Amino acid sequence: VLRTPIGPPPGLGAGGYVLSSDGHVTIEGADAAGTHHGGRTLLQLLRQPGAPVAQLPGVRIRDWPGKPERG
Repeated sequence: VLRTPIGPPPGLGAGGYVLSSDGHVTIEGADAAGTHHGGRTLLQLLRQPGAPVAQLPGVRIRDWPGKPERG
């Protein structure tokens, strides 16, 4: 589930997101950029070297940029 809510998740600024996995994956972005960054993080989690099958453990990630631009 990808969501860009009308208001950002509490405590997140622009570009932030919350990614959670507990049987299904939910990405809540503070805005479109946050949803995008959450999707990129999900792809990184699924691309584990040497793993024959993509697996995602139960996880909750809250991330937001500390600076106006991500590098």
